[in-house]
Amino acid sequence: MLSSYYYQKFLRLLGVLIKDIYDDNGTTIIEIQMERKPHSCPCCNHVTNAVHDYRLQPIKDLPAFGNNTILLLRKRRYVCKDCGKRFYETLDFLPRYYRHTKRLAFYILQQLSSTHSFKSVSASVNLSITTVIRIFDNLSYAPQSLPKVLGIDEFKGNTGHEKYQCIITDPENRTIIDILPNRYKTDLTSYFLKFDTSKTTLFISDIWGTYRDLAKELFGSATYVIDKYHYARQVL
Repeated sequence: MLSSYYYQKFLRLLGVLIKDIYDDNGTTIIEIQMERKPHSCPCCNHVTNAVHDYRLQPIKDLPAFGNNTILLLRKRRYVCKDCGKRFYETLDFLPRYYRHTKRLAFYILQQLSSTHSFKSVSASVNLSITTVIRIFDNLSYAPQSLPKVLGIDEFKGNTGHEKYQCIITDPENRTIIDILPNRYKTDLTSYFLKFDTSKTTLFISDIWGTYRDLAKELFGSATYVIDKYHYARQVL
């Protein structure tokens, strides 16, 4: 009999015990259960180890053994002996109301960052396209600082809201810093005020007035550069 240490090393999930593994029409089913431990009641904070009942919850996980993988969790519902509240055990690897593991969500985002399409990723992990898009939309990303060389431009997006979105880039390292939902001056000003702009030495944009104003008002230490394409187009 394998110890809980080997179970956890196999799944790379802390506190998980494997009860069985089998194949079901090309899908790998891994029956699991959490190690039993006392829980604090979410209502009164009384600590209880009393189990009220169990339920089976299928959880989609990373593909394994060449198959799609389902973790079939025998999930405990505890009961508080002090106030009578019934509540489910906490799971670090499964956000509340989710039907897939955190690491599957991270895997999906990693695939999307490598120019994979929503359709191809959804097929590879056996999730609907709408679920993959929802995971992408829930991503909260914010850069920690601005680059020394900053580029700003707009593009015509397809968000269904504003006609133009704004892209912030690091031309020196050829990377995208952020994409903003619009190019309004008030919103761009609020965005850049969150950063230390004094370390930016070059501010590159087209000749649109809003970008010129931002360079003058917020990037006093930077040299304002009009990109060659837009300059040449206006001159010629």
